[in-house]
Amino acid sequence: MGQDIKIKTKEAVREAAKKPSNIAAPNKPNTTYKCSCCGKEYASQRTNFLTTNSPLFKGNNGFTTICKTCAEELFNQLVEFYCGNEEHALRHCCWMFDWYYNQGISAATIENNQGRSRVLVYPVRMNMAQFRNKGTTYSDTLREEHLDRITRESLIEADEVETEESLQEKQRLRMIMDFFGPGYNNEEYEYLYTQYQDWTSRHDCNTKAQEEIFKNLCIAQLNIQRVQKNDGSTKAIAEAMSTFQSLLGSANLKPSQKTDPATKEQDTFGTLIMKLEKERPVPEPNPEWEDVDDIKQYVDAYFLGHLSKLLHVENDAAEAYENELKKNTVTPPEYEGVDEKVDTSLLDKYKEGGGN
Repeated sequence: MGQDIKIKTKEAVREAAKKPSNIAAPNKPNTTYKCSCCGKEYASQRTNFLTTNSPLFKGNNGFTTICKTCAEELFNQLVEFYCGNEEHALRHCCWMFDWYYNQGISAATIENNQGRSRVLVYPVRMNMAQFRNKGTTYSDTLREEHLDRITRESLIEADEVETEESLQEKQRLRMIMDFFGPGYNNEEYEYLYTQYQDWTSRHDCNTKAQEEIFKNLCIAQLNIQRVQKNDGSTKAIAEAMSTFQSLLGSANLKPSQKTDPATKEQDTFGTLIMKLEKERPVPEPNPEWEDVDDIKQYVDAYFLGHLSKLLHVENDAAEAYENELKKNTVTPPEYEGVDEKVDTSLLDKYKEGGGN
């Protein structure tokens, strides 16, 4: 029977991190190492194979059995399989190589990779101070997600009778958890969501790529706070800050990148007004807030209409003025079938009667 494989707890992982490990041991002299994928033999494992902390590869000196070239080719095939989604492809590789998967580590693979594939950078970032005590194998990822799922269910089923407001709040929390992924407590989820809203309200976020960058920026900010609170070492803080600065550069949000087209719109007040007029114009008022006192009609008829009539200008205001005059004009009465003499004045009647 082979050696039993034990799934380590987080406490065991922390204890093991304090002790010297035989993982990634130096190569033995006059020994070649064969890739199980392409069959090519190499004289050095350290420079040609990926490291892993999984007990599955402990007998292979802590290296995967396929070389870096084959691993990169596999990653590219998975990216194509997942329709260009590198995040899903990277998680698939973590499952195959028994790596611990975390979105914070994944975000760290974007910065300072010097053009290398993210799958080649991932095991290096996995050993950073802010990540190495969280987990080592994919089993830790599954355990973390399982505990997170239990937390979600407990939040939803906590009250037997829930109000509409509480249901909406729990739905909002579930949406935030789905968006940022597992591994954070409620306070951290609120911080991530607040920061994301702040970033997207100040900068354009119209594409999936921009959305991912802003999400990773928020995670990087949280990682900085975690390192400052828990670790406190200068090196760990510098690494976390470097990741954040690199993501700022990817989003063209550094102060030194003011010439970027994405930030030119913020240079002047006039460009902001133009953007608002084109993208967010003032809407028409609701019926209850329209001209309920007919002030516009009063000004059009008695001011603009009167002025137009004075200047002999024919327009709608002049016509409105005429209509208002007709409403307030008194006309003499007209009688039918009466002799015109009857309509004479009393003085005429007196003269006709011979009066002096």
